Amino acid sequence: METMFIGIGIAAIALGCATWGVFDRWIAYKEKIAETENIAGRKIAALTDENRQLTDHVSIMHDRIANLERIATNKQSSSARLSDQIEHLRT
Repeated sequence: METMFIGIGIAAIALGCATWGVFDRWIAYKEKIAETENIAGRKIAALTDENRQLTDHVSIMHDRIANLERIATNKQSSSARLSDQIEHLRT
């Protein structure tokens, strides 16, 4: 009878250790998932910010190119008028 209680006690201890091992691994897994999600969230935030900056930069470049095109194609631009005035004064 005594050996049966010892066997049950040993089985209970073994079961407790196994359960603790599984629980400990589960906790470590959850922490790793949370850490990975945190890193991914920071990377997404950084990429979103970089995307916004690049979009703003492209918008500024687009506006500058539009202005340069307008100046180059506008016959009434101040540089064209100045050139015309100089030519007029030469004649």
